[in-house]
Amino acid sequence: MNENAPSENDQQPTRSSNKALYLLAVIVLLLLCAPFLLVPEAGSFPAARRAQSMNNLKNLELAQKNFCAQHDGIFATPTLTNEQGEPVHGWMTQMLPYLDNAALYERIDLTKPWDHPDNQQISQMRLSYTLNPAFSEQERNSAGYPLVHYVLNQRLFPDNVALSEDFVSRADGLSNTILSGEIEDGFLPWAAPEKGRDPALGLKPGTNTFGVSVWGHVTIMGFADGRSQAISNDIDPKVLKALATPDGGEETPEDW
Repeated sequence: MNENAPSENDQQPTRSSNKALYLLAVIVLLLLCAPFLLVPEAGSFPAARRAQSMNNLKNLELAQKNFCAQHDGIFATPTLTNEQGEPVHGWMTQMLPYLDNAALYERIDLTKPWDHPDNQQISQMRLSYTLNPAFSEQERNSAGYPLVHYVLNQRLFPDNVALSEDFVSRADGLSNTILSGEIEDGFLPWAAPEKGRDPALGLKPGTNTFGVSVWGHVTIMGFADGRSQAISNDIDPKVLKALATPDGGEETPEDW
C-alpha cells in the first residue's frame, strides 16, 4: 500500500470545495440574468405586443368578412339599433359569433341596451381580442366595463348604413380601403354603440382620431380585404385620405 497516496478523507474537502464553487457560479449567473428575466422591456416583449395587436386586428377583419358572407356582403355597422331605431349595441357584439363566441352572443338581448341589467353580465366580460396589449392598464372604464382599443372607419358607414364588399371592391378596392384600426384615447366599452372615426384626420392619438404612439411612429390598421398592416404615422395625408375613402376615386401609389 502506498502510504503517500491521499486517503478518502483527504479528498473530501476538495470535492466539497468544487461543489461550493459550482453553486457560487450558478448564483452569479442567475444574478447576471435577473434583469432580463424580470423586466419585460429588456427583451423582445414590445415586438410581441405589437404582433399581438396586429393579430387582433387581423382576426377582427376576418370576422367582418365572415359577417359579410352571412349578410349579403354587408359590413357590420358601428351601431346596432333595435326596432325603434334606438342604439343598443356596438359592432363588437355583432362580431361575437365569428370570433368563437356564438354561445355568448345567443345570451344577449339585442332589443335592450348593452348596459341593461339583462345584458350587464355579458358586457362586463373581458374579451382579449378587443384589447391592445400596449394599454394593459386601460382595460376597463370606471364603471368596470371592459374596453375596446380598435374602432371602425366611419367613411364605410355613412349615417350608420354599411356599404357592401361588392361596392367597395368595384370602387376603390378592398385592399385600398381601411376598415378599422388602433386608437390610443377615448376608449369605449366593447359592447357600446359607437360612431367610428375618420382616418383622413391623421394618424395621431386623440379622442376622435386613429393613431398610437406606442410602436414608434406607426399605427396598425386593418383593411377591407382582411389584412392588417402597420402604417407610418407620417404617411402623406393625400394617400391616407385615399385609403380612408371607399369610393373617392383617388389613385393610390403602389409604394405608399
